[in-house]
Amino acid sequence: MTDVAIRAATPGEAEAIRELARAAWHEAYDDIMGPEEVDQRLDTWWRAEELRDVITNPDHVFLVAVDTDAVDGSAREDVTETGAGAAPVGVVHAGPSPSGAYVVPRLYVHPDRWGEGIGTELLNHVTARARGETDRLRVVLLSGNEAGIGFYEARGFEPVEASGLVDAGEHEVVYERALE
Repeated sequence: MTDVAIRAATPGEAEAIRELARAAWHEAYDDIMGPEEVDQRLDTWWRAEELRDVITNPDHVFLVAVDTDAVDGSAREDVTETGAGAAPVGVVHAGPSPSGAYVVPRLYVHPDRWGEGIGTELLNHVTARARGETDRLRVVLLSGNEAGIGFYEARGFEPVEASGLVDAGEHEVVYERALE
């Protein structure tokens, strides 16, 4: 893995987070639902105003991974603390749910950085935060998202239920993993 820092997102990064999500969604979902549908969902589910609200919600964790290799020496500390000078290369959002599980509705890494361990590192930070608050993590994925399903299954998540249809032939699948 390249040198990345994991830190709390700032409201000022909402647009950069949206662009990261756009790249990841198109890579993961274009073949499943088509680029137009991906753009429509992104415009609905990843609005900058909503992201700013979620980022500042004290009951949730919203972290970004920033590439510290992209900046020079003295600016590195600023990147790891405030995000100045480096766009996020990964993002995770999680929080408690009425079911008692800690839910991870968003975990995305820029597709150019897939396979570098950034998603695992983000998930590890969420796991550490969730311990003591719950005994399990939960994620919801579209059934056709093979990359996402493979990622979570490789990290011990197991399918526990399927929800109703999202689109023709697609439904959401809920995965959980117990926390030790």
